[in-house]
Amino acid sequence: YSALPVAPRLVPAKAGDHAAVHQLLLNQFRGPSVLEFQAQLDEPLYEPTDRLLVKHRDDVVAHLRLTKRLLQFGSLQIPTAGFMDLATATPWQRRGFASALIGAGERQAVSDGATLVLTVTTAPELFARHGWTACGRQTYSVAGARQVLAHLRATAPPDVLSAGEDQNAADALLSRRLPRQPLLVRPLRRMELPAVVRLYEQCAAGAHGAAIRNEVYWDWLMARHAFERAYIAILGDGNLELPELLAAVAGCVFVSGGRIVELLARPGATPALGLALLARVCSDALERSQYEIRFDGPPHHPLHQILRAAGGSYHSAEEHEGQVNMARLFNPLQTLRDMSDEMLQRARAAGLGSQVLGLEVFNFDADLRGATHEDARSYRLIVTGRKAKLVPGNRGRNYLALRRRDLTPLLLGHWRFEEALTTGRIRASTQRAERMAAALFPQLPWHRPPLDDLVA
Repeated sequence: YSALPVAPRLVPAKAGDHAAVHQLLLNQFRGPSVLEFQAQLDEPLYEPTDRLLVKHRDDVVAHLRLTKRLLQFGSLQIPTAGFMDLATATPWQRRGFASALIGAGERQAVSDGATLVLTVTTAPELFARHGWTACGRQTYSVAGARQVLAHLRATAPPDVLSAGEDQNAADALLSRRLPRQPLLVRPLRRMELPAVVRLYEQCAAGAHGAAIRNEVYWDWLMARHAFERAYIAILGDGNLELPELLAAVAGCVFVSGGRIVELLARPGATPALGLALLARVCSDALERSQYEIRFDGPPHHPLHQILRAAGGSYHSAEEHEGQVNMARLFNPLQTLRDMSDEMLQRARAAGLGSQVLGLEVFNFDADLRGATHEDARSYRLIVTGRKAKLVPGNRGRNYLALRRRDLTPLLLGHWRFEEALTTGRIRASTQRAERMAAALFPQLPWHRPPLDDLVA
């Protein structure tokens, strides 16, 4: 920046910078709205210093916002930072400001205790230069609302359907008759929020990618108006006192336009519960002249099958409309050590017994076919009947060779292991190493509910 009379400087934002930041974002993205920007400021853990700026004199010319989340990952909870709203004013582009902000953002995320950073970006090459890699998919299904309702009517047993179309419950997956139990679907009331909080905690337990939400965070979610409508499903007639009513809430759905951004159902509940909520959303969509609905949910959620059976389509890809999901674990080997209980459970489920799997980790983007042992650091993942641990040392005969950055999608369950082998992202020394790795590092149903980052 030496050619400039006054050099730009990278600084944390202050409260007085918010107006200038909002104006920069409006100029570059035509958003966020005033409502959404205020919601960002009201987020429970937000501090002005969570925004990093490049300033020239008093002008904000580049910006990055960091969010703080705690994500559930199986039995682990991973402190995570989200990189949001990376922007550079048009006259100041191609000066390295974005790269400088990413580097500063990573240092701040580490200082704040994050072990994982996530983003959705249209510039994946920029983040890749900092060690990030494609990880995570946007998973959703789309179908016609009228076609979904027709499919539910055609496949539901007669005793599952209720009287009103906005409350019908269809179960295409059950082959047996269901007990006759009243099921009421109606708009969520604020006093019923504790039931939704409990539902979410039940659904998020053991999930991969769901944010941990406390009551303060839930209050913020409800107040920011990112969703348009929310409905609950009550087992019973609804004429209950509040304690019994909260206990009877068995499902909830949040909707934005014709998009289901989050659907919660009590674990172990009949599939008819989710279908009742789906039918209500479809009926409302038709009343609002929204003829297509979209469901965002984990890859194996049964509603994806329902929408496809109704003539819809299923989408699951790293890239969507030019945007790529990317991630980076700052210390993936420590994360692997933290996952020792997960490794042990997976080994037991696969009947592996006592095994040793070596890891040969390259710290640069080497061609694995031509790289040598001198270019890498070696570790051993030792799994016994009682514990799993990672120790440095001789890789042994059965080992995996991979780049350090590729530990992130491997540990987060982004890949199918066979695909990683085929594409050359991982090299296995023996077939035994392949079998062990496929059992210890399966593809996981990684899903981050859109509700947390939905734009108001």
